[in-house]
Amino acid sequence: MTNPLLYRIGIAQARHPWRVVAVWALLLVVGGVFAMQLHDRLGGLSLTVPGTDADRADELVEEEFAEPITEQDMLVFSSDEYTATDEPFREIVDEAVAAVRDVDGVVSVIGPYQEGATGQISDDGHSAIVVIGLTGESEEHQDLVDDLRAVTDPLATSDVQIFLTGESPLFVDLLDAEQEGLNRAEMIGLPLALIVLVLAFGTLVAAGMPILLALVGVTVTLGLLGAASYAHTFDIMVESLAILLGLGVGIDYSLFVLTRFREQLARGDDRVAAAGMAVSTTGKAVLFSGITVALSLSGLYLVDNAVFTNLAIAASTTVAVMVAVALSLLPAVLGLVGARVDRLRVLPRRRERDPQRSGSGRSGWVRWAHGVMRRPVSAFVASVAVLGALAIPVFDLELGFDTNTGLEDRPSGQGLAILTDEFASGAMAPMSVVVHSPDGAFDNQDLGAVAALTEQIGDHPDVARTESLTGILNESVGTPTSQALERAAADPVAGEVLRPVVDLDGGMDTTVITVITQQPADAPETAGLVDDIRSVIGPDATAGTDLDVHVGGMSATVADLTDEVEAKQPWAIGLIVALSLLLLLVAFRSAVLPLKAAVMNILGVGASLGVLVAVVQHGVGADVIGFADIGFVQFFLPLMAFALLFGLSMDYEVLLVGRMREEWQRTGDNARAVADGLAHTARPITSAAAIMVVVFASFAAVPIAELQQLGLVLAVAILIDATLVRTVLVPATMRLLGGVNWWLPHWLGHVLPRVDLGEGRRDGSGEETAPREAAVRR
Repeated sequence: MTNPLLYRIGIAQARHPWRVVAVWALLLVVGGVFAMQLHDRLGGLSLTVPGTDADRADELVEEEFAEPITEQDMLVFSSDEYTATDEPFREIVDEAVAAVRDVDGVVSVIGPYQEGATGQISDDGHSAIVVIGLTGESEEHQDLVDDLRAVTDPLATSDVQIFLTGESPLFVDLLDAEQEGLNRAEMIGLPLALIVLVLAFGTLVAAGMPILLALVGVTVTLGLLGAASYAHTFDIMVESLAILLGLGVGIDYSLFVLTRFREQLARGDDRVAAAGMAVSTTGKAVLFSGITVALSLSGLYLVDNAVFTNLAIAASTTVAVMVAVALSLLPAVLGLVGARVDRLRVLPRRRERDPQRSGSGRSGWVRWAHGVMRRPVSAFVASVAVLGALAIPVFDLELGFDTNTGLEDRPSGQGLAILTDEFASGAMAPMSVVVHSPDGAFDNQDLGAVAALTEQIGDHPDVARTESLTGILNESVGTPTSQALERAAADPVAGEVLRPVVDLDGGMDTTVITVITQQPADAPETAGLVDDIRSVIGPDATAGTDLDVHVGGMSATVADLTDEVEAKQPWAIGLIVALSLLLLLVAFRSAVLPLKAAVMNILGVGASLGVLVAVVQHGVGADVIGFADIGFVQFFLPLMAFALLFGLSMDYEVLLVGRMREEWQRTGDNARAVADGLAHTARPITSAAAIMVVVFASFAAVPIAELQQLGLVLAVAILIDATLVRTVLVPATMRLLGGVNWWLPHWLGHVLPRVDLGEGRRDGSGEETAPREAAVRR
């Protein structure tokens, strides 16, 4: 048959390399410019799920308040020498309060000495907090961090320290810490990857090529995301994921194509033909792997949250660029380098054996495959037992949210530590209970209900204290009535205190009860409090009125997001599996192999998540590998890991089983096809897996919770997949199934498009000819 499209593409790139290199050089320059801008344009993690109760609470505040408080940060003052009642301590606090009031974007400042302020001085008196209310969008809050620190940091002395903490200060410090962590991970991972590549290829030219191309791909990816950031807001995880995934996948894809290129050179092809054959064979597996990853990631879009959307966009963009690098830039570079790819040899040349010619007894991987296939039941049972045992901890999976790990030595982290130790743990991210009257301004009955609601919430064992409209009225005028509210609103001093808690300029029909919880916003106890207010306390306190009660703030948002993830996770997993099955059905033209691949992938992913839970939640080996003790898995990680790993594992599946299918088409002998297919692909698969493991594991060494957890689960999953699954479970299962592996109903064979992952046989002109459908033998 005529040359396939990918063969022609590979030939064209190798014949006209400088044109291709020039295009990629332009992409690299432009991408580099936008990549440098991406870091400064990243926003915080948006945990909001549109349409939820927490989202409605936030909407009401923005709609009803003239200058809504959209974030609450805190200045934390601490001294070993003085207490908050000592004059030197008090002078610094008063100066800081005055300075902060003058910063644009600050709409509310409540100091510890202000009338009505409660709970802002620690029990021992050596710490105090100033509550700062900000208005505007999250990007504006992040810009305010520098302004707030600029006016408060100079006020600190050797005796009184000042720390700014809160959502945006923590994010700004986390962004800096994550950038340092990424640099550290690259410094660890890339040299280790180079060592693995040198061991695989034996030459510095061949070893360095995949790393350089992966770096090009990462830069272009970050540039694309940077350009897109002008139209779409990305969060902090986007940059980290693009670098982590780009290095691992980019090196792997280039390694596969480069391995096949060297194999074709050894068979006598010239550099152009070798590049064409590498792209048309291994390149097909790379293309199918990339498509599978993209389809797998589509399941993340089912979760109605910006974090999952951004992760899907970042991962899909990264994989697409890396596929383009492997199928475009790499063939061009190979066309330029040719046989010089084996220059600068540092290891003795390994004698290459072709299993097709050397016989089954002379290849180590062939002997291994036949050894597994001689006892397929034992190999199958042992493999499944190990994977099942590793997966057991998954049943204890607890989801949570943490972005504070790794900030212990930074100002926001130090302030947060003082808040946690000296005040209620929930002081940093208080809960907001929004009460709205659809009938207009609050009347006496409404205010009585607000007072009852405040009292019942305050009596809850998980609540440290509450701050509400009726509480302020009780302290200022002695009675929470509508007349008292009108008088207080008309008074300039009282109005300043009331403005953050009631919409004085919007009709006085909406109020916010601030709830300081005993536990952090992401604690299970706090989630239970959210549910209690929504289902029991709120309806009970407002019975007989038309008041609407909505619970917002970080704690409610986390609870709603957890519910959204748990509700959508089964559907997302089902979509990921279904799309992968469909793609593999087309790739392998077998009704059995896709099902086998799906089951094995589920086992592998389950085992890797089990290891993660064992380390993170149960502390197994956590001290040895330096893992943060946060007690839960980041909320986005299980589904994200499943989508990524289900796609990435198909990389090895397509390469391995595709080559087995190629051998089966050539010989019709299932056992020989399995053994020879493994012999052809085992070395590049194990090399690629080793690279991914060291790259991902280097990110697990970064003391940032999400990077640690993502790096660990990906490294463990790739290690399991490339060893236990691909080299034991696959040959054992394919031996047990025998000729059934390749079964496809005739009617389905006529419907499916024909995609050949193999190279077929070539005639004298170098063109591929259709592989023969050999008789199936066991």
